[in-house]
Amino acid sequence: MRLPFKIRNILVAVGMIILSFYSGCGTEAPAGAKIEMPPDATIEASGDVIFYIDAMVTNSNGAPMNGIDVEFLVCCAGAFIDYNNETYIKVRTDDRGIARVRVLIPGQFEGEIIVSGTIGVAGDQTKITKKLPQAQ
Repeated sequence: MRLPFKIRNILVAVGMIILSFYSGCGTEAPAGAKIEMPPDATIEASGDVIFYIDAMVTNSNGAPMNGIDVEFLVCCAGAFIDYNNETYIKVRTDDRGIARVRVLIPGQFEGEIIVSGTIGVAGDQTKITKKLPQAQ
């Protein structure tokens, strides 16, 4: 049985949409994978601060994993991830197993910001404490 021309075109278009969706997805981390965020940091500044965070993803043997999606979330009013003032972003690891995000901390903010990174099977976080300089 041969499908009518219109139905065949619709099915091909739907298949292409599904294929393009899956080809754009990163790889899910397998069981045993680990994510390591950098150590906590304290910053003293009166202006905006840009802080880069590199999360390292490794397999159960400690080897870097390329192409793994890392989900980053910043928990704090006024702090943002990346260049579009987001509080959540997904970044794929490079060939060194590193996913990097930029965190923007506003100038007059003082306190703690938690940035968490997860790979589905594991998670870690970094705490950034920003202090305003004391008046002299």
